[in-house]
Amino acid sequence: MNALGTVLGTAGVVDPAEWDARARDVLATRPNRNHHEPHHDPVAVDPARGPGRG
Repeated sequence: MNALGTVLGTAGVVDPAEWDARARDVLATRPNRNHHEPHHDPVAVDPARGPGRG
């Protein structure tokens, strides 16, 4: 996560100091790579890109 923050901060994309605690927790958690079990991870949906808008 620190490397990602450094790269994005250097590129001017985002200021890592502005990330909230939840974003830091999500980015610090390794993904579950077990392909033999279903994944029940939440999916984020951008309301601006809903059906018929994108």
